[in-house]
Amino acid sequence: MSNKRIKLAMIATNLKLNGISTVIMNYISYLDLDKYRVTLIVGKGVAQKYRNICKRKKVQIIELAPRKESPVRFYYGLYKYLLFHHFDIVHVHGSNASIGMELFLAKISGIKIRIAHSHNTTSTSMRIHKMMKPIFNFSYTDGFACGKLAGKWLFGDKPFTIIPNGVEVDRFKFDPVKRNFIRKELKLDKSFVIGHVGRFNYQKNHKFLLAVFEEILKQKKNAKLLLVGNGPDFEKFRNSIIYKKFSKNIILYGETNKPNDLYQAMDYFVFPSRFEGLPLTLIEAQISGLPCLVSDVITPEVQLSKNLKFMSLNNAPKKWTKTIMNSSLEDRNNFFKENISAIDHYRIKNDVDILDKQYQKILKENNK
Repeated sequence: MSNKRIKLAMIATNLKLNGISTVIMNYISYLDLDKYRVTLIVGKGVAQKYRNICKRKKVQIIELAPRKESPVRFYYGLYKYLLFHHFDIVHVHGSNASIGMELFLAKISGIKIRIAHSHNTTSTSMRIHKMMKPIFNFSYTDGFACGKLAGKWLFGDKPFTIIPNGVEVDRFKFDPVKRNFIRKELKLDKSFVIGHVGRFNYQKNHKFLLAVFEEILKQKKNAKLLLVGNGPDFEKFRNSIIYKKFSKNIILYGETNKPNDLYQAMDYFVFPSRFEGLPLTLIEAQISGLPCLVSDVITPEVQLSKNLKFMSLNNAPKKWTKTIMNSSLEDRNNFFKENISAIDHYRIKNDVDILDKQYQKILKENNK
């Protein structure tokens, strides 16, 4: 294999602006593409930002039917493509055992190395997860996970390798000039800005976040809630706040290609997810020096410093608010330098090096 590029297929539900897609595109940006010939096989839904990156990197995107709405067409298209393109490695990204179907199709297509990559710690589709678990266990050859809890969730007591969710850490370093510019642009002035970055869905728990913000407003009339992202529940959330008297204090920013700029404008980051793997947003927010309050279902591996605190969702929003109000706001200017050792753990180049070494190790073992 030393004389030719390794044929690698990465498979995901879609390539929209979400956590798994961000991880995949970070890999694409730093993998040695002289060594790997990468093909992304995904369901319908590819962000233009990612199309542009793949075009620049000469990475092919195969866009199939939408997996959720047209599963038969999705799986038939995937099987046909895998059968005729003879990949050395198939690397499937997901959150539960339903990816067992993609792995099974790779297996019957004759692909020897079939990697399952866990990006979460539970599922909203437990019935499907349990039903697919035997097929999943039968079909994958190697397990990857973004963290310990995500690995235990999908692989149980079987071995798996942790590949940290890396980012381009220097992009998120605190910049006071950029902070002033963004705050002026968003008309935040002297506001106390609570921030959140994430898809509007059941998992991210925006309803609880809104309840916390209502409590904060009782103590800080100048508070603003900056919500960044889109998702299936976006319109439902927007409609739920239209007639609330504090709706003018909420900024529904929508999707962005530059979350690094928006972290600069925030004063506090609140993340009350019902479940998570190892969310990149929390790594990014911390790197920018933001104090963070997050639900305790999230893996402790995400914590870079004492700036991040965990709290149970069983606690009332008033208790979350009390913690936020009593937090001492650290000097963001020095955070990056003082926590560089912890931050380096999530430097994307280092994490892609781990990924590359694992690929090479697995290939070597399969060629004995």
